[in-house]
Amino acid sequence: MKKTLTITKSFQLKADCLLNNQDLLVNLIGGNIPHVGGVVTFDQKTKEETVVKFASHDGRLHKDIFLAQRLAEKIEKKLPGNLVINAGVHIDGISKEQIDDSFVMTDKIAQKILAWVQEETSSFKAPKYTTHLKRDASGKLI
Repeated sequence: MKKTLTITKSFQLKADCLLNNQDLLVNLIGGNIPHVGGVVTFDQKTKEETVVKFASHDGRLHKDIFLAQRLAEKIEKKLPGNLVINAGVHIDGISKEQIDDSFVMTDKIAQKILAWVQEETSSFKAPKYTTHLKRDASGKLI
């Protein structure tokens, strides 16, 4: 299931969400140059979070990773499955107001994402694993 959530304040922030059964992918983008800035993953079983920060064109690390981490912090433990978030928000000449707004907007999008996922819980399916298949020492099915 797909859902796009948008918040507008001093700029537009958009979360393109893809719910693959219980697992959620979020592409958090905004400003005038959407991109892949930083990625946060959360493994629901191990409770491990992984953060990947990409270098920007001038060699510094993208700061939008802070939005991905903030969003993950707000939703990861309330989701039924795994989580992957990309944040790619760039505004040429960003102002302090826009930076401050980005955090408030991320919090609002987090609330909207959780409400949407909650609405979809009835369509989740539990996976069934076949246990009758046997493998040899190399992992090939026999």
